[in-house]
Amino acid sequence: MPAEGKETKLTNVSVRANDRSEFLSTTRTWPILPSWLGATGDKATSRSSSRNRTATIAQSAVMSALVAVLTVTAIPLPPPLSSLALAPVVIFVGSIFLGPRVGFVSGALGSAIGFTVASTFGIIAGAGPDSALFPIFLVGLVVARGPEGGIVGLLRKKNEVLAMVVGTVYETLAFFLIDFFYTYPILLSMPSNFAYLDFGTLIDLIFIIPAVIVLRYLRTHLGVRYYDVGTPSDRRRTSCQPRVRLGTFKAMLRGPMSRGMKEKAGARTFWRSNCSRNS
Repeated sequence: MPAEGKETKLTNVSVRANDRSEFLSTTRTWPILPSWLGATGDKATSRSSSRNRTATIAQSAVMSALVAVLTVTAIPLPPPLSSLALAPVVIFVGSIFLGPRVGFVSGALGSAIGFTVASTFGIIAGAGPDSALFPIFLVGLVVARGPEGGIVGLLRKKNEVLAMVVGTVYETLAFFLIDFFYTYPILLSMPSNFAYLDFGTLIDLIFIIPAVIVLRYLRTHLGVRYYDVGTPSDRRRTSCQPRVRLGTFKAMLRGPMSRGMKEKAGARTFWRSNCSRNS
């Protein structure tokens, strides 16, 4: 090839390279261009966030349904007390294992739906939809049990039992304040001292025991401490059960140890790393 032709070809290549670098720098400079022109990490982040939101909505729906069912099957108590239900167990477990968002939504929405159904069908006496106590009971359940789930979820990493105790105390105080300042003196024209009966709600503390049992069962079978922490792939890899992965210790195969010794050492390392992530 003539020297001029070679020089022309090299010049064209350099021009194309300069144009490509300028184009890439332009796509980084102007964020209004389509995201596929730049880095692809934003797409992965968006897909992961979408999956997390979908999972949270699905978990909230399931836990709300469980809270509603257990509220409907509650044991009625005389007014101004509402009922004794197993719903706090679901609220405790959902808030600790699935996170404060699921705990808040399931506590508020599930309690409201369950109480409405139970009152409509007469399962809870004296608090039907046509009763003056119905609105205040409904508002009280939402105000008390929604934040209760959020509180338990937020404090779970400090101390789970303490988180459930604090959540129950908040629920009791919420009921007490509503009844002390509104239900008895204004709605029922009765002395506010009757509101002290609401401290009987502290009986919900007994539900901490079954909640701890359920949490231990879930963690043993699913291999995670908090299901909402980490990506889905992290959840599958956070089991503390020792597992041997053949073919993943190539770097160790260069050493003087035998293959069996290398596999055992690698399994121990893999086990420890996953247990530390799961703690």
